Amino acid sequence: MHTLKSTIKNLIGYDRPERSSMHLLSTKKRRAKHFALGFSLTELLVALLIGSGVTSTAATIVFFNRNLYLKDSSRTQVNQNLRSSLDLTGNDIRQAGERLADDFPAIVLNPGGDTAGVPDQLITYRGLNDFAQLVCLDVTAGTGSDVAVADTSLDPTTGDVCAVDSDIDTGLLDWQAFRDGGTVDAYIYDPVTNLGEFFEYDGEDTANYTISRASGTWTNSYPKNNLPRLYILEKKEFFLSSMDAADCTATGDILTMVVNDDCANGRIALTNTIEDFQISICMQGGLGCVNTMDRTTSANAAANSGWADISSVQVTLTGSSNYAADQEIQKVLSSNFFPRNVLSY
Repeated sequence: MHTLKSTIKNLIGYDRPERSSMHLLSTKKRRAKHFALGFSLTELLVALLIGSGVTSTAATIVFFNRNLYLKDSSRTQVNQNLRSSLDLTGNDIRQAGERLADDFPAIVLNPGGDTAGVPDQLITYRGLNDFAQLVCLDVTAGTGSDVAVADTSLDPTTGDVCAVDSDIDTGLLDWQAFRDGGTVDAYIYDPVTNLGEFFEYDGEDTANYTISRASGTWTNSYPKNNLPRLYILEKKEFFLSSMDAADCTATGDILTMVVNDDCANGRIALTNTIEDFQISICMQGGLGCVNTMDRTTSANAAANSGWADISSVQVTLTGSSNYAADQEIQKVLSSNFFPRNVLSY
């Protein structure tokens, strides 16, 4: 029986001890093969180093492209700010002196020191209607008197400029139509002293030929012998400020425009991030350029040095913008403008 069992086991290849040994050997080979397909510590470190390098390079490229984008955006913003500021300022320079006499200070430049970083102040005037009224009776500082534009005591046949005539009538009616029932800023100017000031004009007396002052008192006196004049005009001041609520002229980086000396209601922020605002005025006849033009000089038509002798006004703006920590874009832009009303003289 034992022999028969052994024979059968041999025929079917069943031998438990041998089978068990063969199985263990196969398992060891599979495990050895598994470990042969894994990574050694050195290989893992090298792979980690390469991966870190790739990640670092990618991060550097992303950071560089981001900075480049921010830099380009800042440059575009600065250029737009400077260009729009030049356009707005230049438009008023071109219109300066409109409907004004050549002895009126239509363009005034108050220098900030002719030094980079110390901004200038530019003032322009233009008339809003065609009729200037002559002041025919004294105006005294500290009073709130109305302004006489004719002297009714004069005999019209004498030819005196203050005697009532059709021109005075026409001018008074024109002002009445311009006011149209409201209140208008009028301006009184003395061509001898070059002094002037705004006042609220709210009516006219066509019988007594006076222009009514709505409120307040006169800062200066205007004697009739100096032949002062009344205008309806627009004054614009351009300078850099912080737009401080309490201090209109507090220094800052905002290009500011003030209309008709009204800082409370007529102050406008044109653009920000402006570091410097420099003006240079070039004169006709090869007289060169100047960095200052006060009211007296601007109104000095007889000396060929007034505003009517200007050939061009150069405006130079410096702007900047921070696009990253300790990274700044700075741009300087200049343009020349021609005050076209000089062609009237």
